[in-house]
Amino acid sequence: MAASASRQCNNISSLADVYLELPLFFVNHEANRIAAAWVREQGILMAFCQDRQTHAFLRPYDMNRDTVYVPAGEINQLSSSVPSMFEHVCCSEPSMARIAVPEEVFYQDSDTLAELLSLFLMETLYVIVGIQPGSGNGDGVQRLGGRWQLASPQSNMALVWSRSRGCFHWRGGETVGSEELHGRMEQAGKELIRTLDWIRVDCFEMLPVSVVRIT
Repeated sequence: MAASASRQCNNISSLADVYLELPLFFVNHEANRIAAAWVREQGILMAFCQDRQTHAFLRPYDMNRDTVYVPAGEINQLSSSVPSMFEHVCCSEPSMARIAVPEEVFYQDSDTLAELLSLFLMETLYVIVGIQPGSGNGDGVQRLGGRWQLASPQSNMALVWSRSRGCFHWRGGETVGSEELHGRMEQAGKELIRTLDWIRVDCFEMLPVSVVRIT
C-alpha cells in the first residue's frame, strides 16, 4: 500500500492536461496520417468535447521530460498547499525535477525559492526572461494554454551548485537576461546554500532562458 501511494504521489497526477490545437489532423487523409503519427509519438490523447462538439487533443504531464511553470503569484499558494496534500499519505516528496519561474521572482522575497527547493526534488530551476507562458504576444492577443518550449537551454549560461565546494559558480554559455538579473541570481544562490546543505542536494542549477509557444 505504501509503495503504491508513493508512486501515485510522485506522478503529480493532479496537474492539468494541456489542450492542443491540431487543425492539420482534420485537413485530408495524408495530413491526418502525419498528424496522427506525431500525436502517438508525443503521447497525446484524443477525446470528444461535448461543449464544442468536436475532438480535443490533450497532453498529460510527463514528469520525465516536462517542465512545470509556476507564475510568480501562485508560488506561495503552491508552497502552502503541497504539505496539506501529502500529510496523510505515506510517500516521498513529490518529484518535479524541472521547474520554471518568472525572472521577477528574484526581485521578491528570497524565502520563496528556498520553499520550492525544500518541497520538490528539483534539479533545475529555469528563470524565464521576457515573455511568459500565458501572456500576450505583443499584438494584444492573449494566448492561454497550449505548449511552450524552452529556447535552447542546453547552450545557455547556468549558475551551478557545487556541493563539494559549498558554493555556486557560473557555467559558460549563451548570455540570457540582464546583468542585474544575474546578480540577483547570485545573491539568491548564496541565500539557498543553507537549504541545499540541509536537504543534501548534490545537483542543482539555475538557468536564465526564454520561451516560445509551439502550439
